[in-house]
Amino acid sequence: MKVNSKVAKRFAKALFDSQGLEKTEQALKDLDLFNKVLLSDLVIASIFTNPSFNLDERTKAVSVIANKLKLTETVEKFLKNLTQRNYITGLAMIIETLRALYMEKTKKGRVTVITASALGKDKEEKLKNALLKRLNKKVEIDYVIEESILGGLVVKVEGYVLETSIKGQLRLLKEALLKE
Repeated sequence: MKVNSKVAKRFAKALFDSQGLEKTEQALKDLDLFNKVLLSDLVIASIFTNPSFNLDERTKAVSVIANKLKLTETVEKFLKNLTQRNYITGLAMIIETLRALYMEKTKKGRVTVITASALGKDKEEKLKNALLKRLNKKVEIDYVIEESILGGLVVKVEGYVLETSIKGQLRLLKEALLKE
């Protein structure tokens, strides 16, 4: 079955409520590990999507993977529940919803920063402090190296994009010249 945002929110809230704020961070790590296995191995992913595998085989697969990854018992039960309801294919959306709920409750934000090269520790700290002041919340930063932006950076936060990259500035200059 296809997972929509309402279903994802319902499952994420149920897991959050059962774990509490303290254990949700570990649950997110466990779910991310399981999801990475699904995304990286087509054979394993097919167990959950191919109709030739029955529910019992899928549930056993969850147990085997959970034991191998040393997932918490609650997360294993949660994954089995998703499997039984045929919602395991929506795991990424459920994780995203759970992460958003966790960030909201802990007053944290998630930011993606795209740079042409790695920032030094001092620049990372300055950026983190600037974002803390601007957003009034602690931020977790995901750094992405993309050499094609040439220099500067692109900051994606809460649906907004702040672009100060050289590539972006050149694009704006080109658009302005083409208008004239």
